[in-house]
Amino acid sequence: MASYSMFGLNINTNLVLPGLTDTTNEDSESEADVHIWLQDRPQWLTHLLEQECQQPVWYTSPYHDENGEIHLQVFKIGAERYFWFKYSDLSEYVISADGSQIWINWLENTTLERVTAYIVGTTLGFVLRLRGINCLHGSAVEIDGKAVVFMGRPGAGKSTTVAAFSKLMHCSILSDNTIPLIDQGASFMAQPAHPRVNLWPKSIEALYDFAESQPRVIPEFAAMDKRYVNLEEKGYKFGQQPLPLAAIYQLDWREPLDTPLIEALSAQTALLYLIENTYPREPIDKYSRAREFELMGRLSKTVPIRKITPSDDISRLGQLCETIMTDFRGIR
Repeated sequence: MASYSMFGLNINTNLVLPGLTDTTNEDSESEADVHIWLQDRPQWLTHLLEQECQQPVWYTSPYHDENGEIHLQVFKIGAERYFWFKYSDLSEYVISADGSQIWINWLENTTLERVTAYIVGTTLGFVLRLRGINCLHGSAVEIDGKAVVFMGRPGAGKSTTVAAFSKLMHCSILSDNTIPLIDQGASFMAQPAHPRVNLWPKSIEALYDFAESQPRVIPEFAAMDKRYVNLEEKGYKFGQQPLPLAAIYQLDWREPLDTPLIEALSAQTALLYLIENTYPREPIDKYSRAREFELMGRLSKTVPIRKITPSDDISRLGQLCETIMTDFRGIR
């Protein structure tokens, strides 16, 4: 067994997850919050599916793969004690309704790296929601003992921004992609994820000197050349404790600017951005969506949220970090 600590959970797996730091200790088995069995299809699942072959679909993804097949269908099985995720590549994820057990099975054309990307992304995001924990889709960094979150559309530069803070400002990265929120009523804490950040080669080249040596996030997708950097292996700081959430920056599209532009957002506009950046967006039931909306409403009123337009010149990353840090300290 291998053990991992991320998103506030102690996780045991029967295979080592590439790119993550194994935290195995003698008591890890008894202390695990989540058990994951990889490349394992339990016999009871086969019998259960045979009995429930006409089970209605609980969720259908609006997306299709390159062959026109539905990307994902989710079923509730075993008297709703389990969720069965059925992907178009024939991989399947079975998750217990209490979020404590996961079984994952896949065909030979899928790599463990790809499965790992799903685990640390939508799979554990779904598990956190089952446990009553809502997440933001973004990246977070520690500044002055507080958590600062960066949201934005795909390609906006969330991961690049926190990597720049880590390299140029010597700040600790808290999370990349998934940020669990600890709801304290009048305030929120940001939970750390794992010591890994996913970057495009251009960003790695701008910040480091080891772009080509970094492994792809998903090796079999040559067109998707995003790489991952293990922060602990490279000697960069990773924050391992929850921190008070003190500010959120929505990254807008990069523009040919000499200086980044920052503007404060009204609570109403901020709420729209927060709703767009909840994670995972799907699958979700009506009760969970209502709870999520209420929480994001409180978040929009209690945490300063700004929109920032960065320069499209990647050599100005240092200036971007300095501008954000100055603005953040002014907010506080």
